[in-house]
Amino acid sequence: ENAAQSAIDYRVSPALPQRQCGLHLARALPREVTLLSANMVPAGGTAPAHCRVVGVIAPEVRFEVALPATWNRRIYMRGNGGYAGEDLEAPVRVAQRDAALKNGFVAAQTNTGHDARSEPLGAFAVSAQKTIDYTFRAVHETAVAAKRLARAYYQRPAAYSYFDGCSTGGRQGLMSAQRFPGDFDGIVVGAPVLNFTDTMIWF
Repeated sequence: ENAAQSAIDYRVSPALPQRQCGLHLARALPREVTLLSANMVPAGGTAPAHCRVVGVIAPEVRFEVALPATWNRRIYMRGNGGYAGEDLEAPVRVAQRDAALKNGFVAAQTNTGHDARSEPLGAFAVSAQKTIDYTFRAVHETAVAAKRLARAYYQRPAAYSYFDGCSTGGRQGLMSAQRFPGDFDGIVVGAPVLNFTDTMIWF
């Protein structure tokens, strides 16, 4: 929201798309990533025109990467809340994506590997794989996919990448800093859930 007050107006972009938006972008990704769609979305509301890519990282990590028509060479990834599993089309997620796109960011998000509608609260945790994906893997793999897609689409690498999250998102940010320090150049952490056992007892 304060982009115009920055010492350097990072919204002025040196990078424009060099490739068409389409499923061919999957060539930039490893085999365990399947693209479900890659479509141009016209400008509307507060969001500029962008290439919206939706995919699955095996086994069940859904992700979205939105690539704006004018890129500031930065990637912004928003963390999750609670037990995650949010629909990528949830209004709050769309609003966060559109705000990032408005300022020229590539916007990335993930459901962390499960669907909260069919596996509410912590029901997914009976699966070791889903627990790992929720805990740290989904954020890392989505960040990697976002960087690869951006490089393929614009034919330039990202200059910087950022993560922003509160509560579960705060924990995700700290886990990323600890396990994959090269994923993000900046991490904003709010109210991180650090001790799940004590938090559940408190509830």
